[in-house]
Amino acid sequence: MPKKLRLGAQSGQKESVIDIEEARDWDYDDLTRLVVVEREPVRSYEELLALAREDRFKGKDTLDVFFMTTMTGGSSNR
Repeated sequence: MPKKLRLGAQSGQKESVIDIEEARDWDYDDLTRLVVVEREPVRSYEELLALAREDRFKGKDTLDVFFMTTMTGGSSNR
């Protein structure tokens, strides 16, 4: 299972690598931000660990992570 997460560069921040345990404290319930790991949305730390344990990531040291800003709101039909 990969032990590191590579956080993609965005919003003026540089790319960084952190231990997977640091993701335990992320706010997965934030409706304005979506956590995307290896192109898949992740909604909890447990879901992140389950994804990291999948066979397709065996032998991989690092998973790529991006934080996507979500757009909320309703239709503007009048």
